[in-house]
Amino acid sequence: MGARFGELIKFPERAGLAASLLVGATIAALAHGDAAWIMENPRYVDRDGVHCCGPSDCRREHATKFRETAAGVEIVTGAGDVVLMPRALVGQGLYPSTDDDWWVCIRGGVVRCVFKPTTGG
Repeated sequence: MGARFGELIKFPERAGLAASLLVGATIAALAHGDAAWIMENPRYVDRDGVHCCGPSDCRREHATKFRETAAGVEIVTGAGDVVLMPRALVGQGLYPSTDDDWWVCIRGGVVRCVFKPTTGG
């Protein structure tokens, strides 16, 4: 019976750990805001295999900042530069958006991933 009592004492510690993990994950998702769906999916990686999104890397952008061409998707940056996300990178930085908005993930001044609408956005 003593071992069973010890197991009961350990349960609150495990519950506390589980609650802490849950709170941490919730805070991370809330901190990321609307782009949490990108951050939470480990399959969203750039051409180097690095996850597209950190806590403040991805954001929804207006459709006027993007232009689809035969070569891929051109993105107009805040500085007015045009960056090409080649079509060859589908699944390695170029993905369909889950909410039919345009999204861009930029880390260290480099466009890592683009999520494009599937309905013409």
